[in-house]
Amino acid sequence: MSDEPETRLLRAVRAELDRSTADLDELTLARLRDARRRALAAHPRRGWLWAGGVAAGALAASLAAFLLLAPPAAPPAPGLEQIDLLSTADLDLYKDLEFYHWLADDRDAG
Repeated sequence: MSDEPETRLLRAVRAELDRSTADLDELTLARLRDARRRALAAHPRRGWLWAGGVAAGALAASLAAFLLLAPPAAPPAPGLEQIDLLSTADLDLYKDLEFYHWLADDRDAG
């Protein structure tokens, strides 16, 4: 098992630490406990911070996936409006096109 050497190492370290603290006097042990308590109080557990980080990461990943996988919007082809207008327009109007040119020129002159 791969955890077995780690477990043996941790047990050996713990035993050595326990043996080294067994020789300490009560005043030193009290100071160590007090220092530990102050250190833990200075850094309270922030589970909500971890959850917020996970939520922000998931949001960023989904936004990136949406932007990468969504097909880009196709720009409208130029001139389609004119083709549509020509297909619905009355074509008799274009028979007298010279008249309309003359009318526009006459209006500009007058």
